[in-house]
Amino acid sequence: MSRANPSQFYQLDSELERNLRQSRRRHELRCSTKGALSSSEPTIESVPLESPPVINISSDPSPEPEIQEDRMEERTIRELASPDAAITQNMCIQYPDGECELKAGLIHLLPKFYGLVGEDPYHHLKEFHVVCSSMRPTIVTEEHIKLKAFPFSLQDAAKNWLYCLPPGSINTWETLKRLFLEKFFPASRVAAIRKDIYGIRQQERENLHEY
Repeated sequence: MSRANPSQFYQLDSELERNLRQSRRRHELRCSTKGALSSSEPTIESVPLESPPVINISSDPSPEPEIQEDRMEERTIRELASPDAAITQNMCIQYPDGECELKAGLIHLLPKFYGLVGEDPYHHLKEFHVVCSSMRPTIVTEEHIKLKAFPFSLQDAAKNWLYCLPPGSINTWETLKRLFLEKFFPASRVAAIRKDIYGIRQQERENLHEY
């Protein structure tokens, strides 16, 4: 086994001593820097302390008036958006006070009017009157039963016309009948029929009775 060289131990000791001096120098430099920073910071007594904000906790858990108004408005919009409220408010017919329940037999017997060019609105009103008069309950007025049943007698274009009328524009049967005739039997059609009557001529081989 060979002996260690003394020069190697000397070199190792010198490196350890140099590293130790560098560590001490860095430690002293760090301490001096901390001291300078701490001396530049203000003391606690020199800094005025602001009072914390006062939070008023009320025992009343009720919300503010504005919040209550917003909730009331939101609740009102939700109620108005419901199907029942929307349908009731947008109907053109205002029914009289009192309950009126239509029977299924009455609805099936009602004549149907589609709003076509060749249809006769007067004939429809006559058949409608006959059905409603024969099946009207004793405790319900004729006007009430007609206002309730008339929408069920309309189909297609005629029913679309009824639903497009302004809300609340009809409150009597006479008003509904007048609007119905003005729409599907206008004055221009009456004038055309009157013109045909005035200009009628007896055809050849047509007897007086047929003429």
